[in-house]
Amino acid sequence: MSRALVQFGLSYAISDMIKNIQNTHATIKITYKQNINNKRFDSEIEKGLYRVLQELLSNIVKHAEATTAEIELVKNSNVLNVKIKDNGVGLVHNILEGKQSLGIGLKNVETRINYLSGSFIINESVKKGTEILIAIPTNKLLNA
Repeated sequence: MSRALVQFGLSYAISDMIKNIQNTHATIKITYKQNINNKRFDSEIEKGLYRVLQELLSNIVKHAEATTAEIELVKNSNVLNVKIKDNGVGLVHNILEGKQSLGIGLKNVETRINYLSGSFIINESVKKGTEILIAIPTNKLLNA
């Protein structure tokens, strides 16, 4: 588990992950927008979402041929919404062309999101790149 995640929380750990990716993969520019700042969530939630984003960003770097990616993490009153989008060749396109399948990584992502009582959608209407939308109900997330 990431030391940054344990010590500083989800938002900081995601920023740290992005910085590390951009240091090793200078060809991709990743933007990160969030409104959770220093809010802490249950450790299972933080660990689950961190691993999900780690897997999805790894897929972008390895398979998408993207030059830009964006992550948005927005907490509304009852839901934590996560959007991961890139300008690459597109996950749906790769699957249709037989270059990639919904492998174990994406199945693990779906399993983690289901464990958190959330939803996981691959937006198939995106013309270029891939957009993944995740929603987690917050009434189960925040520590009391």
